[in-house]
Order: sequence, then structure tokens, then C-alpha cells
Amino acid sequence: MNPLAPAVGPDYKLAIAAKGVIAILATLILLWHYWSTRGGHAPSRQLKAALALVGVLGAAGWWNFGAFHFVGGFVHYHEFFHYYLGSKYFEELGYTGLYECVAVAEAEAGRGANVSRRWIRNLSTNELALGTPAVQDPSRCLDRFPDRARWDSFSHDVEWFRQHVSAGKWNELTADHGYNATPVWTMVGARLANLAPVSGAQIWALAFLDPILLAIMGGLVWWAFGWQVLAVALVWWGTNYPARYTYIGGAFLREDWLLFAVAAVCLARRGWLAASGAAIAWSTLLRVFPGFTLLAVAFSAAHSAWRSRRLPASLVRFGIGGVVAACLLAAASLLGPHPPDGGVASWRGFVANSRKHLATPLTNNVGLRQLVTFDPATRSSSVRELWLDSPWDVWKDARLRLFEERFWLYVALVAVYLAILARATAGQPLWTALILGLGAIPFFTNLTCYYYGFLLIFAALWPRYPAAGIGLTAAAALTCLTPAIVSQDDDRYMAISLIIAVYVIGVTAWLAFRPGEQVAADEPSAVLAAGPAQTSSSPFQTA
Repeated sequence: MNPLAPAVGPDYKLAIAAKGVIAILATLILLWHYWSTRGGHAPSRQLKAALALVGVLGAAGWWNFGAFHFVGGFVHYHEFFHYYLGSKYFEELGYTGLYECVAVAEAEAGRGANVSRRWIRNLSTNELALGTPAVQDPSRCLDRFPDRARWDSFSHDVEWFRQHVSAGKWNELTADHGYNATPVWTMVGARLANLAPVSGAQIWALAFLDPILLAIMGGLVWWAFGWQVLAVALVWWGTNYPARYTYIGGAFLREDWLLFAVAAVCLARRGWLAASGAAIAWSTLLRVFPGFTLLAVAFSAAHSAWRSRRLPASLVRFGIGGVVAACLLAAASLLGPHPPDGGVASWRGFVANSRKHLATPLTNNVGLRQLVTFDPATRSSSVRELWLDSPWDVWKDARLRLFEERFWLYVALVAVYLAILARATAGQPLWTALILGLGAIPFFTNLTCYYYGFLLIFAALWPRYPAAGIGLTAAAALTCLTPAIVSQDDDRYMAISLIIAVYVIGVTAWLAFRPGEQVAADEPSAVLAAGPAQTSSSPFQTA
């Protein structure tokens, strides 16, 4: 079901166990901090040193302590195959042509028999089939390449990737789910991919972009909240099981949206409201789902407008920054790589592609929908060998049917969550509302597991609400424990969905029903009046 599933071996299992131990140690250290500072006492040197140590160990955990992908090293060729080829040849391939044209290129190279014997996903329908009609009718692909030089370049790049993965991995690549980036991401990705012919040096250079973005993200968290919050954030980032390195580490610009989402919170914390709005707009146009953050901002704005009969200037500045950035980026994307019938067609293709994926359940999805559609009778361990036309079709059909039958339950749970979220955002500073808004993602989407690194920013709530930090590291430990207990992916990610949903709603409910707590001093207007330099960021204050 999931051709990107990491290999399992002794070293891999040992790394997961080590991450679990680090997360448990971090939880104990945060509990130690809570009890030792309850009376307003400053934390000891030993406490600070212990926190710094687990932060460093957490960061190392993201890289699997230097083992990276265990087999294959630093670069994630599976991801590069999709996002490098998909963006570089987007004008010809769009969202549906990648696997067909790879098959035709292979057939031209004399490997047509191999193509006909492997499962290839039809990217127009997301259905798997043995082979592809494009091998018998190459015009389905070649007509996409009116420039023969571009076709020759594509064929050369396909061959390069074939030579850099194992035969087994190569047969899995075209059973994945294609190229799915937004036109805004494609605008940048295509330019970078087309800078030079494919080579090991180019791929390595592009693979180092994400580590640079992650370093900038860490610097922003330190700047806005202090090194101690960064240490807690790194524990989640480096030790949680769903968003581990083996999924998209060493890939091509897969963490850019995360940088901008975290930057939006950090900039708001420091009073840079227009820049914060621009950052969340950019993140949304890169991956769409960060836009659910704006639900919490809308609740906060409605509460402020009701209470004072006007919107705070800070929210106005945030909104203006977001709208301006969204308009500029959307306009620029229309001038970027696009199909022959115009830039708007790239957005139409993206919408159609997204609808197709929304109707395709995966075993490693995480979110409320994964919980609602869980049924012991249709677990993968029971039905994975039962299929009608292609592997896993019975499992997927069962998930779609169950969601339709239980849609009323899903809507009811979302309504309860929204009521709690609306109450939690009342009177909160904008940066807190943004964090709570990111928590809406598992309730409104059914994302693949590797996106859940974004929960690291919940560490910023720890100084005021110690349970938010303690719960975050404890949740990381529980996600590491899950694969040791549960063997099948759909069962694992159902359990992980439960862990994440309980954590998010627990933190949100704590803020919603906090007894008698005053937050007026942290209002956006107060932060702006004091100026960024006067904004307290010490994570060792008591709640």
C-alpha cells in the first residue's frame, strides 16, 4: 500500500527505540522542571544542562543519529524521482503524465517487457494496473513533448534515476502517487531543477536545501521563544515516529512549507504581524493545509470584534500581509511553468489532482478521519490479500464506505472541537491562536504521517502551559512505542492518530477552560505597544 515505507532492520528498530528513550527522558526532565519551579524558584544548572542535552539528542534523532536512510545514505532518491522530474518537466507532464512517460522512455530503452509486468498507477484515476497503455500507444506521451530535445533530456534523467536505485525500488516508484506540488512550489522547484542536467552533484546540492531551511527554522524558534523552547521542539521533531527522516529526509524542498508555518508563529510573537501573515499565506500556497490555521485567527478576530467593536490593528496588519503575499505569489505562479493552455490550467490541474487524492485512503494517513473509519473487520491484516482488480482496492473501498456511513460522527466530533477551539482562542495573543490553528489540521485533513513534524511549534506554549510541553514529549514517546506493539501500518497510524488527536484537543481544552487565568498582558496590541525587544520569551517563568 505504501511503497515509500522505510526498510525495517535491527539498526532501524534500535534507532526508534533510542528516540523513544530520549522522549521519555525529556518528559521526566520537564516534570522535574515543573515541580522544581512551582514555587517561583529558578531552574538549576543541572536542569538546564539536562534540557539542552535532550534537545541535542532529539535533533540527532531526526537524522537517525547519522544513519540517515540506513540503506542508501543521505539522499532520498524515491522523493527526488517524483519532485525533480515532476517539476522539471511540469509543462509537459502536468499532474498525470509522469508514470506513463517513464514507461515509454523505458520501452524505448528496450525494457518494455519489464514495464508490462509491474504495477503502475494511472495518475488520472489513482488506480493500479499491470503496465500502461502508453507503451502500446507512445503518442499518449510523446505528443506532450513537441520539442524532441526535451524528450531526450527527460529520457536521460529517467535513466539516471534508474541507475541510482535498486531494481526492486525502481519497480515500486511508479506505484506511488505521482507529483503533487502546488503551482507556487512548482514555480521554484522547476527553476532549480532546470539549472543543470541531472547529476549527483546537482541532486546533493538540492538535497541540502531542506537542512538549511530547518536550521533557519530552529534559529527563528530560538529568536522568538528562547533556546529552552527550541530544545523541547527538537525533542518532538527528532523523536516522533510518524514524521521520521526515512520518509522525506534528504528530499527536494519538502520542508519549505514548515519553515513558513513556524515563521508565522515566531514573527507574530515578536510583533512582525504583516510578515507573519505573509508567511502563513506562503505556507498555505505551498501545501494548502496550513490554511486551516486561519480558523483560529478568525475565531480570535471575531472575539476581539465582539468585545471591542473593532478589529485590533495587529490583526489588520496580519491580514494585509497575508492578502498581499497571496496575491503576489498566485500571480507569479501564473507566469511560472504551466501547460500549453495557460497558467490558470496549472491550478485547475492541481485542484483536480487534490480531489483525486482526497478520495484515495492510505494506510499511513493520520487524522480524525483515520479514527472514524477504523473497523476491526476491515483491518489490513484481514483484507490485504483480498482484492478485485488491483492490490488494496478492497481495503480502500471499505474505508470510503465507512467514512460515508459515519460522516455524521465525523461532523459531530469536528463541531465539538471547533467549539473548544473558539473558546480557547478568546483573548489569546495572535501567535498562540496560530499555534492552536495548526492543531486544527488533524481534524480537517487526513494527511500522510510525515507532515506531522509541525507539532513541534506546540513547544512554544510550554512556558505558560507546562502540560503542553510535557504532553508533547510524552506523545513523541508513545508514537515510538506504537510500532513495537502494533505491526500493521493502518493499525499503527490509527493509534498515532488517537495520540495526536488527544494531545491537540487536550491542549486546546486546557486553554479553553483554564480557570480564572488572565492573558490580557499578552494581547497582540500589548505586544506591539511594548515593542518586540520587550516581549518576554523566557521559558522558565511559571505558568
